[in-house]
Amino acid sequence: MFILTPRQQNILDAIVEKYINGALPISSDFLRREGGFDFSGATIRAEMAELEARGFLVQPHTSAGRTPTENAYRLFVEQHSNKWGLSEKIREKFGQISRLWSKNKLAALETAADDIAGFSQVTSMVTLTWNDQAVFLQRFRDFRLQPEFSSPDIVGEMLSAIEILEKRRNEILNSADANRTSVFIGKDIKFGKFNFLSLVIRPWRNRNSRASGFIATVGPLRMHYERAIPTIDYLGSVLSEFTEE
Repeated sequence: MFILTPRQQNILDAIVEKYINGALPISSDFLRREGGFDFSGATIRAEMAELEARGFLVQPHTSAGRTPTENAYRLFVEQHSNKWGLSEKIREKFGQISRLWSKNKLAALETAADDIAGFSQVTSMVTLTWNDQAVFLQRFRDFRLQPEFSSPDIVGEMLSAIEILEKRRNEILNSADANRTSVFIGKDIKFGKFNFLSLVIRPWRNRNSRASGFIATVGPLRMHYERAIPTIDYLGSVLSEFTEE
């Protein structure tokens, strides 16, 4: 359990949010200008140094600001994920999946994969086993726009994660909490060695045993968790209810 003072938590939250949105190291001067804090730059620098010493921030270059670590992202998700939700407009957009399901199940799954990738700007996956027939869909929309994917190491991790999720889906279904959205950040992903990625996944196994599957998104540590988590949670719940029918 991480214990931070309210001021440290506010500073860390601001750094994580601004780094997720901008992908640039955050300096104390930038935070003082853009963070809306009413204390001095010296105080911000001191708190950032303490957060770095405690493993929440890292300084990629001597002249640069700080970037969040895995621990910072974990704490950010733990502190805020229960407050995140989808707007009514987004829920209405996702409503087309409900209308499609009764007519064309594959089209509904394809739409779900497209919507996740487009809204969260990461790679999405939907897998479903229905009456012993397996479907695995993936979408890569917009993920290469993320600056992290200029690195061959991160692209390699992404491709490896997708391959594992497809080939070992039964093992993943058995190891993750069914009918519950889980977030795995960096080394939390246990089915491989991952340093740069996060996984948000919601598996389901229905009571009648006719259907099982998962809906997931994979992206950089600097993921828009406030979009990805409620999206996976909502669409996973919808697909689970559909396959109960």
